Amino acid sequence: MSHTDQIYFEGYDAFEKGDYEKAFKLAETCLATSPPDSYWYAGALGLECWIANFTHNMEKVERSAEKLLSLETGDDKSWFDGLAWFNLGLARAQVRRMNDAKTYFLSAAESYRSQELQARQPAEWQMVLEYFATLARWSASGENAEWVEFMSRIDKDEVGRGELAQQLLAAARIILRCSKGEEVKKDAIEMVKTGVSRTFLSPVLLDCTLED
Repeated sequence: MSHTDQIYFEGYDAFEKGDYEKAFKLAETCLATSPPDSYWYAGALGLECWIANFTHNMEKVERSAEKLLSLETGDDKSWFDGLAWFNLGLARAQVRRMNDAKTYFLSAAESYRSQELQARQPAEWQMVLEYFATLARWSASGENAEWVEFMSRIDKDEVGRGELAQQLLAAARIILRCSKGEEVKKDAIEMVKTGVSRTFLSPVLLDCTLED
């Protein structure tokens, strides 16, 4: 692992632990030490998008997402575009500009759907792509039918036995409960404390759901 990789992962770990100040500083360091056409430069911009949403800095979300969308990131273009569009949707939803948010969420869903699994990635990352595509569509519509299908696929797939798949399944159950009108934010916060990525539950944690 290169020094730049280590900086990025340390920053992402800080974000997941809620240490946004440290995460932002490390993301900035990653940007300063990475070529603009590198994976880690794009990753650091994506990390800044997440940090900015969780610190309610909407202008920063805009700047980082627009820069991320402008990058040529090769085979990962759809992944990073999805990340940018989704974070723009979250930013709009936080200020209750729901029509704009829905447009961004649908763009994110299409980007995630079109991203192909890369040879360097484990098979379980296909579930991550499917999860975020489903999360983005749900954020736009509030409809829960796709979550039932997603959870069924994990249960039937051998890959679904892994730790990451189980985190996705647990997060999907929270989202499904939310779509049925339950108050689940406290449960989502507790789930993050157990190691489930806050990005998986971001619409609930940021109060961006249609039912609000």
